Amino acid sequence: MMNDNLYNFLILAIIVIVFLWTLQKNKNEHLDTSPLSNEAIQSIASVYNKDNLTATNINATNSLNGYNVNGQYVNAALTINAGVDVNAGKDLNAKGTITGQNINATNLTATTLTGQNVNGQYVNAALTINAGVDINAGKDVNAVNMVRCRTFCIGNTCIDESKLKRL
Repeated sequence: MMNDNLYNFLILAIIVIVFLWTLQKNKNEHLDTSPLSNEAIQSIASVYNKDNLTATNINATNSLNGYNVNGQYVNAALTINAGVDVNAGKDLNAKGTITGQNINATNLTATTLTGQNVNGQYVNAALTINAGVDINAGKDVNAVNMVRCRTFCIGNTCIDESKLKRL
C-alpha cells in the first residue's frame, strides 16, 4: 500500500514538473531572424513613432509613405511619399515618384521627383524634376522630359529664376 502511494506521488510529481517546465519554455523569448512583415513594421511604427521611420536600409515592395522617411538606402518599387522630408545617406530610388518637401540623398533616381527642395550629388529622373524652390546637385542633373525650379545649382554654379527666363 505504501509503495502504491509513493508510486502515485512520484507519477503526479513528474506530471506537474513536466507541465511547469512546458509552461516556462513557452514563456521564453526567442530571436527570430526572419524579415519583418509590413504588418509588423506598421505595428511597431504605430506603437513607437508613427510619424518618423528611420533605418539603415528601407526596401518597400510597393509604396513607402511617412511624415519623415530617413535611411542610408531607401528603395521603393512604386513611390516614396513624405509629408516633410525624404532623406537617404546614400541612395534614394523609386520606380515611380519621390515626393516630399525636402528630398535629400547622394544618388536620387525616380521617374518623377517632386519637392520644395531637391538635393543630391546625382539627381536623375526618367521624366520630370519639379522643385518649388531649389534643385542642388553636386555633379549631375538628368531629366528626360523637364526640369522645373526657381534656382538650379550644379556644384558651385547657380542660375536663379531671372536668369533661367533668359535662356
